[in-house]
Amino acid sequence: MSLEEMLNIETVLWILGGQTVVLGGLFSFLGKVWINRINNNEISKANIALAELQSEIQATQARLNERNESVIHTHKYLVEVEYDHYQKIWAALTRVSPLFDSVERKIEQDESIVVTATELHEARVALGDILNASYPFINKSIYDMAYLALDYSTKASSLLWANDSTMKSNKEITKMINRFKESASQFHLYNRKTGEGIHIRTMSMVEFHNK
Repeated sequence: MSLEEMLNIETVLWILGGQTVVLGGLFSFLGKVWINRINNNEISKANIALAELQSEIQATQARLNERNESVIHTHKYLVEVEYDHYQKIWAALTRVSPLFDSVERKIEQDESIVVTATELHEARVALGDILNASYPFINKSIYDMAYLALDYSTKASSLLWANDSTMKSNKEITKMINRFKESASQFHLYNRKTGEGIHIRTMSMVEFHNK
């Protein structure tokens, strides 16, 4: 066999066992090589895409966490502001509350009520100022209850004064003491309702604050 014959591809294939078998093996080998290359490329692309997705998810999560922290911080601040207003409102209500009994007792004993009536007037004015300042920051139903208490304290106080600077006499006040007592009773009713509303509201606020 000449060198040319030995180098002839057909001869080589014949020596290795026939064209069909060798070509089949060659194609199978090349197929596996390309499949592996394709798989490796796809896996690499998938890994890159996954890494990009994970990075995007982490960035989004970080933005959401930052936003949530800001919202929670703002909410807690508003809760503290609201709670502070309730403390002031309740302090103002409890300043007014005992003055009704004091007025009634002094009228019955025919004592001067100038000091007590003046204190009632100043206390109800202070309550009104506190409510006006608190209105945008507190629960509306609590505001409404407290405002009704203020309204009845104003009605009661007005029965004690002839004008802005002059008290009525005890005799004049005695004639309308029942109207005074009725207004005082309504004040105590709405004072109690306000207290109940504040209690319920502050309990829910404390529960949120402790989370």
